[in-house]
Formats: sequence, C-alpha cells, structure tokens
Amino acid sequence: MEFPALTRMNSTVDKKRGGQASLEFMTVMAALVVVLFLIGYTIYTNYVKSYDLKVYIDGQHLANYVADGLNSINSAPNGQSTHMSLPSKLYGERSYFVRFYPGESRVFIDGTQFTSGRDTVFSSPITTDKIVCFLQGCMGTCNRSVNETCLEVTDNMRFRMVKYKNRIHLTNGYNVIQGDTREFIHPYEGDGDFELENITDIANNFGSAWNMMHLYKNTRDQSLSLVFSMNLSGGESCELNISEVRGDILAVKSNDTGEFMMAHPLNMPDGSWQIPTGADWDVDGAIIKFRDGANICVEPVSMPTTQWVLLGYGGERIALSKSKKICITYP
Repeated sequence: MEFPALTRMNSTVDKKRGGQASLEFMTVMAALVVVLFLIGYTIYTNYVKSYDLKVYIDGQHLANYVADGLNSINSAPNGQSTHMSLPSKLYGERSYFVRFYPGESRVFIDGTQFTSGRDTVFSSPITTDKIVCFLQGCMGTCNRSVNETCLEVTDNMRFRMVKYKNRIHLTNGYNVIQGDTREFIHPYEGDGDFELENITDIANNFGSAWNMMHLYKNTRDQSLSLVFSMNLSGGESCELNISEVRGDILAVKSNDTGEFMMAHPLNMPDGSWQIPTGADWDVDGAIIKFRDGANICVEPVSMPTTQWVLLGYGGERIALSKSKKICITYP
C-alpha cells in the first residue's frame, strides 16, 4: 500500500539535502577561490619584490661602477685618460640615462619605473662635479635644463674619460667623424693664441690650393681654437653651417667682418659662415676659440672646387667630403 503523506515527506527531505549539498559546494568553491587568490597574490607580490630587487641591484651597481671610473681618472694628473663601457639596458630591458648636475658631486642613473610603479633613480658619490660630455648621446633631448649634463644610453657604448684642465671630459676614442669615417687627430700647439694673420702662413706651408681646417692648442692657457682657411678662385663662394657646439666659446673672429656669424652665447649655439665671391686665390679665414675642450660640427652647403682637408699636428691630412657633415671633438 502506498502512503501519499510519507512520499511527500521523503521528497521534501531529498530536496533539503540537495539544497544543503549545493550550498556546501558553493561555500567550498568560494573558499577555494579566496585561497587561490591569496596564493596568487602572494606569488605575484614576491615576484615583484624579487624582480625590483634585481633592478635595484643592477642599477646601483651601475651607478657605483660609473662613480668608481670617474673618481679614478679624477685622481690622475691632467692629460690622463681611461675607457668605460656601459650596457644598453638595465635589468629587464629597462632604458636609462646618466645624469650630472653642477654643484652636486654625485652621478645619477635615471631609469624607467620599477614593476611596482616607483621611479628608478640610483646615485653614487663622485669626487668632482666638473663633468663635460661630448658624446652624441649628450646632444639629445634628455637634458631638462641648460645646467644639466645628461647622457642618453641607447646601445652598448664604450667611450673615453679624459682629465683635462681639472675637468672630466666624456668623449669618443676618436675625435673626427664624417659619415662612416672615424679618425683621431692631434692639434697644433703654440705658446699663445693663433691669430688671423697666421692663416695665410698655414695655407702657404701646406698647400695654398686647399680648403683647410685645423685645431690649435695654446699651451699657455690650454685654450683650443678651430681654424678655417678657405681658398677661393675667381667666381667661387663658400657656405658652411655650424651646429652641435659644446664648450665655452671665448671668441669668434674672421678676416672679413660680417662673414662669420655665431649665435652665441647659447647652450648649443648654431652659426654659419658665408664667404662671398672671391678673387683668384683669395684666402678667407676664421677662428672659433674655446676655453678648453669643445665639440663642433661643420656641414658644407656650398664649397669651392678645390680639395677640403683637416690638418693634424705634424702635417698629417684627412681628406674630407664636401657633401657630408664633419664633427670634431677635443680632447
């Protein structure tokens, strides 16, 4: 015999048991999700801490390495040099800059952010704040003020550190660049300034038919001059654009007033030299005098047909292209 009331009671009990089991399952799953979240968060937090610690160790090590190199060359006599190599990236493929500030005897490694979002800035003490940079990476836009020296590192790089007049100059292992040409040339030296009346003598001694440039160092005060000598035949003219000038400019002279123009004093002055049509073998000259070290780029706009050369100490000659910019650095 079937009892309807008992059947209904059993059905109700089964439903309650099913509902309780579903509730227990949901509770267990929620707890499992919370546990997995906490485990995942802990793993991620530890990963971030570990990763950022590696970035910190690498960045601080680099700051100490740069400081040690600068302090070593700063303790050496004037004229001494050494080489330094920098990696293209910090740990984790992070880009970075090397910064110096006047009056602050520290080097700063300024990188992109940590994984945690904090900025990566590392520093180390150095024994001088007199840092001058002639490297191409210092000609970019990372300089946030005219007083800042900022080296943007975009690739593995090797450069020279030279102590010159009690300042540390960061420069290339070569000092003449034109296209793919890399050369090193020493300046002429003399006791006193190179004057405009000496330009004709240089032209006569080394080839009056040439267009020439040469560096000249005054051994009395260690000032540096870049000397131009252009020889124009009848009907010829010459125009040179000047850019990427680094160094303290003391004087700009030309033997014909108004031909040579420099927009100085600026942090990176540009200028031009426009020589009007000359008579046969007219020797036109100009001199840019710097306090000591300098970087300057000269780009021909129009040139006479005769050869263009760069003269070095001892009379060595580097033939120059009249269609490419040439950059000269010293030391």
